[in-house]
Amino acid sequence: MGKHRWRTSRYSCNRLDCVEVAPAERGMLLRDTKDGGAGPVIAFTPDQWTGFTQEVATGAPSANGAVTVRTVGAETHVHAVKSGVTLRFTASEWAAFHAGVRDGEFDLLARS
Repeated sequence: MGKHRWRTSRYSCNRLDCVEVAPAERGMLLRDTKDGGAGPVIAFTPDQWTGFTQEVATGAPSANGAVTVRTVGAETHVHAVKSGVTLRFTASEWAAFHAGVRDGEFDLLARS
């Protein structure tokens, strides 16, 4: 996946256990910082990313074509439709990401 400029939401408390995103040549990437940068990454096209962030912001069902999002116990699971990768985020990780999405922090990372 090459060298990317990863970032977390400003609402993330410790920058160690977070939802992390980065712009890519053809869209956006999503990963879990708990994996130390060596774990799986989910790729989104620009349209898929826009749909995903709108769904996160509003709590709408997954219809973005890239991932499904569901709550499993206290975790949020983001499952890539194409690759089968599942990222698992704690309630606090997802809450910080959600707050950042609602504030527009990840709108295709226009400010990156």
